[in-house]
Amino acid sequence: MSNDVNIYNYVRFYNEDDKEDDKAKECPPICREERQYALYLSNVLRYYGKNPKNKTTNRIGDNEKVKNIFKACGFNDVDLKNIVIENVYYEATFMRDFFERNRRYYLAKGKAHPEVEYSKEPFQHEDFIVSIKNSFNYELLVYCSNIINKPPDKTKVQIAESKDKHYIAERNYGSKDNFIIELKPKDSESESKKQKINKLNEEGLKILQEINITKVDEEDSKENPKGFEKWNLFKTLVRAMMNAKPDLAIIYKEKDKNDIRKLLFIECKYCSGESYYKYDVYKYDKNNNPKKAVETIRQRAVQGYIAEFLCQFCQDSGYMNGVQVSELMDNKEPKKVNEGEYQSYLVKFVTASAKDGEINIKDLIEIEKDIFDKKK
Repeated sequence: MSNDVNIYNYVRFYNEDDKEDDKAKECPPICREERQYALYLSNVLRYYGKNPKNKTTNRIGDNEKVKNIFKACGFNDVDLKNIVIENVYYEATFMRDFFERNRRYYLAKGKAHPEVEYSKEPFQHEDFIVSIKNSFNYELLVYCSNIINKPPDKTKVQIAESKDKHYIAERNYGSKDNFIIELKPKDSESESKKQKINKLNEEGLKILQEINITKVDEEDSKENPKGFEKWNLFKTLVRAMMNAKPDLAIIYKEKDKNDIRKLLFIECKYCSGESYYKYDVYKYDKNNNPKKAVETIRQRAVQGYIAEFLCQFCQDSGYMNGVQVSELMDNKEPKKVNEGEYQSYLVKFVTASAKDGEINIKDLIEIEKDIFDKKK
């Protein structure tokens, strides 16, 4: 590679609103692995995927290297003529963002629309309590319950008649100490606060029972291995959905399909394999004795669940309004029992000649560099 195009190139975020005569802001590389290349890819997709001078077209044109990058992200020749990318989000934390937005809105007692103004004041943990009818966490629990139980009609659990009497601690389930029935008081807290947290745990247990989720502790796992596996998968899936973040999230339209807005997650890899989330199970050996083991759920499958959840339950947000999961996220691989209909789209960065689903690093950096050279 030449000195001016190399894998240690400076990292820059492309911004359409930068003035043409502004020198692109630069900073040292964040790292020398897939995250840096994912950032380059986000700039390429963001720049070539739309044309601000003509909002119904993109800038892809006849540039073969640019076309190849878009094709590696799942788009075919027809798509390249019709797609218009609205935005590209790098390491998108949508689940945590929507959770916090919802929590602050209801803790502020709905005094303003959440997209306009919400409380920026810090809240004490004992204040993180809302009715389940207003709870992001409740929708997440219901969604994961339906994944685990697979009801025949594939509809979410309905307990509308009790929604007014139940309340829930609206804490981030991505933390191991914040789960609905596993809230832990601090030793330094007063007895009244400890009693309040214990009451929330009891309330959480009632909610789980109503959405057909049964807690199975370690000591009962050998007698009920299937229940133990279901319980651990449920907890793992809830936590993973709050913590997992795709390398890139893209919202785009297709002119030939009535401008339907679609959501696409892309998982980027460079010299690394796929990531998994683990949970404990009990399985029977050849002598019919229960033996502890570990099961896994793929990170890309978890991200598929996130995309489906967002498109089902977060339609009240402006930038998710009317968005559908992209067909590029269809899970066409042999599915494990804990996987759903979608998974994030896999893109690999390579130093050799690129095959399907691969992007040559040198080509990527040259194209990304050219974007910023145009801005100077």
